[in-house]
Amino acid sequence: MVNHCSFPTSHILRFTKYHYFCNAIDTSRHLCRSSSHKDEVSRHGPTVLSCHGNDISKTHSDCKINKMNRLNLPPYEIKTRQQDGRQYILDVLRRKFIALTPEEWVRQHFIHFLADHKDYPTALLANEVELTIGGKKLRCDSVLYSRDLKPRMIIEYKAPSIAISQKTFNQIFAYNTLLHADYLVVSNGISHYCCKIDYTNRSYSFLSDIPRYEDL
Repeated sequence: MVNHCSFPTSHILRFTKYHYFCNAIDTSRHLCRSSSHKDEVSRHGPTVLSCHGNDISKTHSDCKINKMNRLNLPPYEIKTRQQDGRQYILDVLRRKFIALTPEEWVRQHFIHFLADHKDYPTALLANEVELTIGGKKLRCDSVLYSRDLKPRMIIEYKAPSIAISQKTFNQIFAYNTLLHADYLVVSNGISHYCCKIDYTNRSYSFLSDIPRYEDL
């Protein structure tokens, strides 16, 4: 049986300047439902970014990234380059420039948030982790590993314009059937969900904050 999860105002949780939203899931069915609700975080239009450095556009007017949504995540020094008319953003984990898409915009901000504000070692984080489920190859957006290389956290990203939905939770739980991670995180850069799974007691709890690495 799937729990119907309401989304009362009391479930809106704040972390410093950033909002974290929690919901509930039925771990036995790998599903999550939420009642219809309006996004509590307003859109603030284009992000104003300071652009400098050799591989970064020199002026704000040259920065195509100013068209990206302002996110509900801390800013960081963004490195981009343009090639063949396309904009690329530096992926600090893969150590190469990746095509800049709204989802990649979210991923890079979230990874820097974990590394710079939560002390997650970048050496234990990986992007685009390939999995095979039912003969189909899929890719986890990001995975955090323990020091003995066991998956600890799966992170799934969506573009800011895409609402977190039932399908999003189905997707991350499908990945977790193989990885058995303790923490599942979903973010579209505006709304963030963090769930801790208790496999022994077949239960779960949604957290009011993304935990620091030392608290995992």
